[in-house]
Formats: sequence, structure tokens, C-alpha cells
Amino acid sequence: MKNLRFNTRIFFGFGAIILTIIVIIYISLTQINNISKSTDQLYNHPFTVSNAVSDLNFNVITIFRTTKWAVESENKIQYDLAVDSIKKCDSIIQLSLNIINERFLGDKNIVVESQKRYFQWLTICDSVISLKKAGKDNEALELRESHLFDYNNLIFSQTNKISAFAKAKANEFFIDTKKSEKNSYNILMVVFILLLLISFLITIIVSASISKQIKEFIKDIKILFYKTESEIKFENLSEAQLFKKTVYELKSAYEEIEKYSEELKTSNEELASINEEFASANEEIKTMNEELEKRIDQRTKELKQSEFFFRESQNAAKIGSYMTNFTTGFWESSEVLDEIFGIDKNYIRSVSGWLDIVHEDDKELLNTYLFEEVIGKKQPFNKEYRIRRINDKQERWVHGLGTVDFDEEGNILSMIGTIQDITVRKIAEENVIKSESKNRMILENINDALMVDDIEGRVVFANEQFFKLFGLKPEDLPNITLESYIAPEWKQQLKDRHNKRMNGESVESTFEYQGIKTDGTLIWIDVNVVPVFNNSGKIIGTQSALRNITERKIAENEILLAKEKAEESDRLKSAFLANLSHEVRTPMNAIVGFSEILASRSVDIEKQKHFLSLIGSSTNQLLNIITDIVNMSKLEVNLEKTFYSTFNLNSIMEKTLSVMQIDKVKKENVSLIYENKSETNNLYISSDEIKLEQILINIIKNALKFTDSGHVKFGYTVKNKEIEFFVSDTGCGIESDKQQIIFERFRQADDSIAVMYGGNGLGLAISKGYTELLGGKIWLESTVGVGTTFYFTIPHNPVNYMQSTEFIEIDLKKLHNKKILIAEDSAINVEYLKSILNEYKVKINVAVNGKEAITICNSELIDIVLMDIQMPEINGLEAIKIIKQSNPSLPIIGVSAYCSSNEIQNCIEAGCSGFVSKPFNQKEILNEIVKHLS
Repeated sequence: MKNLRFNTRIFFGFGAIILTIIVIIYISLTQINNISKSTDQLYNHPFTVSNAVSDLNFNVITIFRTTKWAVESENKIQYDLAVDSIKKCDSIIQLSLNIINERFLGDKNIVVESQKRYFQWLTICDSVISLKKAGKDNEALELRESHLFDYNNLIFSQTNKISAFAKAKANEFFIDTKKSEKNSYNILMVVFILLLLISFLITIIVSASISKQIKEFIKDIKILFYKTESEIKFENLSEAQLFKKTVYELKSAYEEIEKYSEELKTSNEELASINEEFASANEEIKTMNEELEKRIDQRTKELKQSEFFFRESQNAAKIGSYMTNFTTGFWESSEVLDEIFGIDKNYIRSVSGWLDIVHEDDKELLNTYLFEEVIGKKQPFNKEYRIRRINDKQERWVHGLGTVDFDEEGNILSMIGTIQDITVRKIAEENVIKSESKNRMILENINDALMVDDIEGRVVFANEQFFKLFGLKPEDLPNITLESYIAPEWKQQLKDRHNKRMNGESVESTFEYQGIKTDGTLIWIDVNVVPVFNNSGKIIGTQSALRNITERKIAENEILLAKEKAEESDRLKSAFLANLSHEVRTPMNAIVGFSEILASRSVDIEKQKHFLSLIGSSTNQLLNIITDIVNMSKLEVNLEKTFYSTFNLNSIMEKTLSVMQIDKVKKENVSLIYENKSETNNLYISSDEIKLEQILINIIKNALKFTDSGHVKFGYTVKNKEIEFFVSDTGCGIESDKQQIIFERFRQADDSIAVMYGGNGLGLAISKGYTELLGGKIWLESTVGVGTTFYFTIPHNPVNYMQSTEFIEIDLKKLHNKKILIAEDSAINVEYLKSILNEYKVKINVAVNGKEAITICNSELIDIVLMDIQMPEINGLEAIKIIKQSNPSLPIIGVSAYCSSNEIQNCIEAGCSGFVSKPFNQKEILNEIVKHLS
């Protein structure tokens, strides 16, 4: 060990310690593994079995209680919940039995017995449930109370044995584990103490071997050179080699010191020689100083002369100079600057004194500029600002310039510069600005766009309106040519005009053309162009005033279109009136003709019936024409209103089918089909019943008119928040370019249609107006030669509404001996009503105005009133209100030639029980009277 290095010895010592640590770690891991095995055995057997027994007992009790709940359940939901709960508990019990069977370390017969008892007990539970399911509640409850509880106790006796054995086994494992843990602890403590002793011994041995040679080395140092203790630096050698080398180096160092002493002596001799040379040089410097003094005198004279000229220049230019020392906080100024500031030599030239000179409105601005720009960003001072002279308080404008000096840390040291009085210049600039502002204001406030271009067409000047006109920016000006903003079709024409004008030819100065903006929008422009001449009379460009007349052009086009539309409308109205004349005269001819025949000669009964049938048909035809005209006129002036009521949509559809079957009589080869695609036959909605029915009738009539064979189908479907109606036919179809005009008033797909099929061209226009009034839309799909399908929608407003749909037979015997007041100013209508009512033995009173009607109702006992709305003296609505005040229960039926929804609503609000529109037939009026007498 004596010849080994120190680090090698240390490595040997640490190696021994690490080996000992490995041994103790191995022993510790072995003991920990033993304890872990004991713990796993303790958990996997007794604890697992105990937990499984607890789950089993808990779920057995749950099933026992749930069977009672199932037996006592009052409905199927409670019964199903109880059965589901029993099944879930049974699954948990089965799982617990499997765990006990796998993990139990005791007598397996106990486990088998427990399973047996449980399955017997479960069989009884199933029997109880089966009895309950069969409706034998009492028997189920009796079976549960008599047997189920006993089997509960049998199961618990077996599970308690298992639980007791598991607890005992757990205690045994716990004691064994504690013993093993204690033994392991004792072993580890012994090994740990042994490790400490070994480590201590190794440390002592290594330390002693190192310490010995170090002491020998120090002893040699003291004896050989220093004679005392010193700090020594060691190289990366063995300790013995390092000691020998150190002794050798110390001997060499001593020899070199003696050598350096000789060299130092030689250097001192050389320094003495140099001192002699310096003395000679001092004489030469003295001679040079004398010569420099002469030159300084000459330069001083020149500087004074230069200063004189500089001062005069400052006076002439009103420029003063200054120097500010920021270390002391004071500044110096020239005479001119003192004059500019209005100060004398006694003025305190501090930084605050300078700020006192600055105009009060510019102090904050200048202070911010000084600290942020000059000091903060280290920029030269360059600022125009105002001052207020100290002596006369006169306001002046100055321009300050300055160069700033900073130290190494960035702190400002000084600033030197000039300040010029620029008041005269500022006043001149303000005058120029005011003049320019005035001119600019005039240019900018002119509504017209103004611009000047050169001979090449380049724009050299333009006002703000010019830039707005074409969507340009002022910075675009150097690159703008007017040709770039002319619509392509106008470019050549305007180019020819420009060339002629530049050549001195006569060209119209005012004209219109289409321009194009930067975003591609076309605009109409009215322009006035005049040439610009130079001093010699030569044309050098043009000056133009441009105005946007797009809105005027659009208005002119709209007026032209409106004129054309008005002419077309006038033509259509003329055609409509001619067609209307034909449509009205045709039924009128039949009415007048057959009436004359019936009045002038005797006709047999069959012919009378036939003629009267034709008169009735013609009357209905004439009434439909008049109704269409009235409805269309209301739509055109926005007087048509909607009156919502609740009704059965399917009833309306079936009623429409019945009504339209009459129109279909002449179309023997056409089937009229109502397709009900709704899931219910009683779809109640809220809408305007009359208008909806009119839309359907108009479209179906139109379909029947243009269908010679095949079918016409109609129906509806409910789609989300709207109801979509359809009318489909197998007719001639409509060309695509005619599919929109047929919805316009007085229009048909072809003028010849009126001749071939008849009609006034209002039906579809009214349908479109009514559909839009109800909040829907109408459209069509058509193929020529195949057929057409019309669609329209209305909002779906569903309501809960129950109404008896049973048919009520009219009992005309209820009219016998009833007193009826006919309030009607038309004698013909009174006669017509009397002829209908006299057959049924009624008593009739007649009032020819509203006042008489009120008097009769107040003086006599009237059973029902037929009140015409348009009555003299007091109109029908006012009369109804007055009668209702004294006879609120008296039924009143309103009668009017105005059959609009608005008229009906007014009658209802006045107090009418019902409403009949003129003309009416015998069945309609009798049905309404009997209904309200009931």
C-alpha cells in the first residue's frame, strides 16, 4: 500500500463499503418479500371471504324485503321494479358464493350447505313472485311469512360459520406476519451496525496511510528551503514523485532569484542615462512654448474678428446661440438670444428660467419633447415653439436646434445650439394656410367633382368629390388617368372627343357617359369640359366638372318602364273590359231571355224547371264575376283584411269537393279527387276560412277549365310550421315563360284562351293575393302536354278544438207561428222573403228602415230578425246594437250584399247571431233561420 496513489487507496476503501451495502440490501429485500407473501395470504383468503359473506347477507335481506314490496305492489311498474331488484341481488349473491367457494380455507361442506340453503330459499322467493303474478296476493304473502323467514335464518347460520372461520384465520395470519416482521427488523439492525463498524475501520486505515507521507513532505520543505510551514500546490503525480519534484523546483527558484538581482542593477544604470535625456528635452519644449504663445496671440485677434462677424450675422438672421450645462442646471446665451427672449444679463439662466420664457400653452408639449425625444431617444433638438418675451410679454415663434452630449451611462451632460426668431415666417405661413383653406373649402364643398388633366389625359389636380366619385384615394393621384375609369363601350368615343379638343376642333363641352368605379360599379356621369391654355395660347389640358347622375338615370328608366307598364296595363284593362263585357252579357242574356219567355207565354212545367235552372246557373255565374272584381279591387288598394276563426280543415276540403263536383258535371272524362294525406280527419286550425276556401275553388276551377281528360287531384300535407296545399291536373300545361304572368291581374297565358275557355283573368291573381295575405306563398310546376301542379302554403296554426260533426236535419216545423221581422228597404227582396216564408205559416212584420226596426222590436214580441245592413235613416249595424241593448237574447241574422270577411266580422261584433250574403237561395235562408230559432 505504501507505493499506491492516494486516490487508489480511497477507491479500495469505497469499494469495500459498497460491497457491504449490497449485502445488506439483498438481506432486506428477502425479508420484505417474506412479509409481502404473508400479507397477500392474509388478504386473498380471510378478508376476501369475510367481504363476500357480508355482501351475501346484505343482498339476502334485500331480496327478503323486496319480495314483500312485490307482493304489496299496486301496479305493474312497482311490480317490475321489485322483480328487477330481486334479479340484481341474486346476481350479486351468486358472485359472492363463487368467491367464498374459491377462497375459503375451511371445511368446503359448509360452503356447499350454504349454497343448498340459498337455492331452496330462492325457490320459495320465485314461488311467492309467481303467486303474485297469478293475482294470488294473499297466498303469496302467507307463503313469504311462513317459510321465507325460516330459510333466512338457515342461510345466516351457515354464513356465520364461514365468517367466524375467516376471522380466526385472519387473526392467525396477522400474528405470523407480525413475528416475521419483528425477526426481519432484528436482522436488519445487526447488519446495519456491522456496516457502520466496517466503514469506520476502512476510513481510519486509508486516512492514516495518506497522513503519514504528507507529514514527511512538509518536514522536508521546512528543513530544505522555507524553514517554516507553507501552502503547496500538487500536480497529478504519485505522492512520492511529487515530493521529490517539489524539492528540485525550490532549489532552482533560489538560483534564479540571484540572477534577477544582477539584472536589476544593470537596469538602474540605464534609467540614470534616460533622466539626462529628459532634461535636454525640457529645454526644447520651453522654446516651443514661447513660439506657441506668439501664435495664440495671432489667433486671438482673428477669433475676435470672426466673433464680430458672427454676432452681426446672428443679428441679421435673428439667430441666437446657447449652451446648457445639465450638470449645473444653468445655460449661457448670446446677445441676440437675449434680445429674442427679452432678457438682460441679470436674468437667472436656469432650466426653470428657460421654461418661464416658453409660452404657457407650449410648456407641457416642449417638456415632453425634451424628455421623450431628445433625452429618451438621444435625438438632436429640433422644434418650433412659442415664447413669451420677459420684458414686453410679446408672443413670438422660435425654431430651436441643438446637439446633445451624453456620458457613458447615457446621462445628459450638455446641449449646444441655436434659436431663431421665425415669427414673420409663421405669420406668412398662417396667411397662406388660411388662403389655401378657404380655396380648399370652396373646392371640397362643391357638389361636383372637379379635375384638371394634361394633354396626355393624366389627372394633375382633383378635389375630394372626384376621389369619392370613382372610389379613389388622394395618394393615387400621380397615377390616375381618366381613361381607366370610363366604361369600355364609351372609351373610344371619349378618346375621339379628347383628341379633337386638343387639336383645337369644336367639340360639344357638355355630355353624358358611363364611368366605372374602382370596385367595378358602373355609374352615369354628366360632364362639362373646357380647355386650359398656357400664356402663349396653346392648349395644355382640360378642366372638367363631373356630376354623378346615376340616380337620375335610374329614375328616368323607372319612369320609362312605368310608362310602358301603364300602357300595357291600359291595354290589359281594355282587353279585360271587353272580355268582362262578354262574360257579363252571356249570363245576362240567358237571365233576360228566359225570364221574358217565362213571362210572355205559357210553358209546360218541365220547361219551366229547365229555364229556371238555367237562370239560376247564369245568376251564379254573374255573381262570381262581380265577386272577383270586388275582391281584386280590395286587394289592389290594400283594404282586404283577414278574419281568423277555428275550423276543421278536412271539412273545408270535403265541402270544396262537393261544390266543385257541380262544375265538373260538364267534364265527363275528368275525375275530381280529394287526397287526404293527413293522419287525422279532424285537423283544426286557425285561419281565414272564407279566403282559404276561395283560393282552393279558384285554383280547382282553373284546373278543370284546362283539363279535357284525366284527373284533377287536390289535397294538403302538414310540413313543420306550414300547411302545403296542392292542385294537380293532367291538362295542357303552361309554358315556362308564361308561368309568372298568369298570377297578374287581367292576365292569361295567351289572349286566345279567353276566347277558347272564357274567364276574366282574375282567379289566380286573387288566389295569389289571398295566399300572401294569409302569410303564405303560391307557385306552380308545369310541363306542356303533361299537366300542371299548383302549390300554395299557409302558416300552420294548430288548435285544440272539439266540435260535433253530426248532421242536424232542418226541422221546418219550428217556423210555425213564429213572428219574423224583415228589416229590408228593397220591396223586391221583401217580396222574395215573404214568398219563401209564407209556406211555413209564419207571422211577418216588415220595417223599411232601421228606425222602424227598432220601434217594432221594442213594441212587439219578435222571435227572430232578418236585418239588412244597408238601411236608410239608421243603418243596420247601428240598429242591431240598439235592439240588443233592450233585447240581448233576440236572435238577429245580418243580410248584406257585401260578403267580405270584414263585413261578416262587423256584423258579429254588432251582435248578429248569424249572417247571410246576397244573393241567397231558399235553403240557405231557411237553414240559418231554423238554426238560430233552436
